[in-house]
Parts: sequence; structure tokens; C-alpha cells
Amino acid sequence: MVLIVCTDDKNGMMFNNRRQSRDEFVIADLIEIIGENKLYCSEYTSKLFDDFEFKPNICNDFNNLSDDSYVFIENPNDIPKNITKIIKYLWNRHYPSDKKFNINILDFKLESSYEFCGKSHEKITREIYIKC
Repeated sequence: MVLIVCTDDKNGMMFNNRRQSRDEFVIADLIEIIGENKLYCSEYTSKLFDDFEFKPNICNDFNNLSDDSYVFIENPNDIPKNITKIIKYLWNRHYPSDKKFNINILDFKLESSYEFCGKSHEKITREIYIKC
């Protein structure tokens, strides 16, 4: 399963049950990476795609999806099992957070890293990790 997350520089994901930030260019980059594959996310996360033709599939239990599924989560409580790849977008800032990305990244190998200018962030980093 391919897990997609956005974090700040201290692995923060949410604060007071809300996403820390959002950026249209991250969503556009993600849509390009996914291509013709299906993307699964919560109803809350699906709102990020409202301004795009691409529409994700809303799902409440990510653990029942196939191993080649793409899953975009914003709440660390939703992290599925059987993750083989992680696409992590970093805001390169520190925001207040009360929910953190809690996967041990040492179990994964960094495959690639790419920096780009976002719409709301001067620098966004996309890291892709593969399970060791």
C-alpha cells in the first residue's frame, strides 16, 4: 500500500482535529504521481480535491484495500497496515500540532527527494520512501 501524508518539520499532521496547512500545488503534484490509479481518502481529505477534475474515493477503513492502493491520510489514527511505500510532503515549517506522523521511517529507505515551490509555501519537499 502506498501511504501519502503531509507533515511539518516535526512530523506534526493535525492540530485541534484540523489539518495544519494545505497547498494546491501539492494536490496537483500528487494527482500527477497517481496517474490512472485510484486514490482513497477520508471525506475530510477529499475536500482538498474540490477544485480539481480528479476525484478520490472516500473510504473509512483503509486496511481492507489492496496492496497497490494509494491512501492519502491527514489523521495519523487512520494509518493503515501493510505500507510498502510512503510519499511524504513536508511543509518545511513548524506548526502547532497535537497529532503526529508516527511511523518509524527507519524501516524505509529514501528513494527520492524533490523540492518545489508551492502556492502557499515557498518550499515544499516531496520524499518517497520504500519499505526495507
